[in-house]
Amino acid sequence: MTRERFYVLLFCFRYVKVCITKFNFAEKFKMGKKEELINAVVGRAKEIDGVKKLACAEAFELAQEFEAEIIEIGRICNRHNIKICKCQLGCFR
Repeated sequence: MTRERFYVLLFCFRYVKVCITKFNFAEKFKMGKKEELINAVVGRAKEIDGVKKLACAEAFELAQEFEAEIIEIGRICNRHNIKICKCQLGCFR
């Protein structure tokens, strides 16, 4: 690789890093995905006896569909007062 080519590549990498940092493209992309996940969890929750509930199996399906950690689904449920029901391990009834 010639020296000129090396400097051109180095400039390109630095420019891309500055663009990502300055304009926060990565965070905006993540926020869009997170908003979609929140909407999906809240949308799938059913109101039973005045309490929003989400089946454990549905929580796992959402995690797989959105490539999210199951703990993130749990945090969303906690923030939106959604109870987990029909737990596969028998923890929540």
